[in-house]
Amino acid sequence: MVNDAAPLDRAPARSSIRDFAIALLTMMTVLVGGDGMFRDSRFSRSVDRGSWMPVKRALLAKSGADIVVVGSSVIAEGMSPTAVSARLLERTGKTFKVFNGGVSAGGFAADFLTADTVLEIPREARPKYFVVSFSPTEFSCCPQLEIASDTKWANTLRLPDLLPLLSAAPTFEEGANDLVLTAFRLLAIRPNVIAMITELTPAPPVATWPADGGGGGIPPVDASTQDFRARHRAESFKSMMLKPKTVDRVTPRAYLTRMVSRLRAGGVKVAFIGNPQAPQMAVLDGPDSIYPEFEVYLRELAASMNVSFTSMREMEGVTASDFVDGDHLDRNGSVKFSNKLADEVLLKLIADPAP
Repeated sequence: MVNDAAPLDRAPARSSIRDFAIALLTMMTVLVGGDGMFRDSRFSRSVDRGSWMPVKRALLAKSGADIVVVGSSVIAEGMSPTAVSARLLERTGKTFKVFNGGVSAGGFAADFLTADTVLEIPREARPKYFVVSFSPTEFSCCPQLEIASDTKWANTLRLPDLLPLLSAAPTFEEGANDLVLTAFRLLAIRPNVIAMITELTPAPPVATWPADGGGGGIPPVDASTQDFRARHRAESFKSMMLKPKTVDRVTPRAYLTRMVSRLRAGGVKVAFIGNPQAPQMAVLDGPDSIYPEFEVYLRELAASMNVSFTSMREMEGVTASDFVDGDHLDRNGSVKFSNKLADEVLLKLIADPAP
């Protein structure tokens, strides 16, 4: 009787490099092809239409703006493009179109990606002035409050963003995250995908903003409501602001240096400002917090790039009654802030002959 079974002591045949390459190529083809189809799916597009960053980047690209102001929700809700434009017309006799590029919980990632959108606009039509507003919580370390590949920004990443992001990534880990999330849309919007599968949650509703990015329309609240909200906000910020926290000097420098360099090469002037705050937030400005170090460092960083820095932390004529909480301005405070932005930052930036 013939035994066709292989001897037990015979080693299995080793796969050749060619076999491995074929298997790898097949896997990548399936992944990339599948992700490409998902990227253009109805669900993927609906996620974009319901998210701050993709919507605002799309609006900016066709806004025809001369000036872009970016930052967190403090800017998104508290800077009025209409008021800034009116003030500049009053002061210069010229009309400047202003775009509010602020996004909720904005940080270096949002600023960098918005700058990318500016640079994609043809040079003759792109904005000429770019103002970045900062909160000290963005500089809180360590670990940092957020990084560019944080999931909140991942849904706005596009393939053209990859090379700029990699050129500015402060660490290998962050660069690798940017690479994976930019290349694979399914991973980038995984919270939405998981919610859809496990909870049958549809994509977010369509987000709508005016063509200029909006802002400056929050109605006032009574004094007791504002005071309660501001004190609660100050308390919630303590974990990010009080020592032993320190100021991150790596991530901001990497992203801001690269961003300013690219904008300047593209013919765009840049200025930095510090976010406004209500008086109740001053409890976070003392020597036991990172605020003194933050302001010194940001001034030094701006000076090293030949960029102006203007603190809006305290503004003459702005009181607690101009806020709805610790740092979000109501419509009256928004006009005051917008006027100060025009008078103390933009007029100087416009008049500066330096590129």
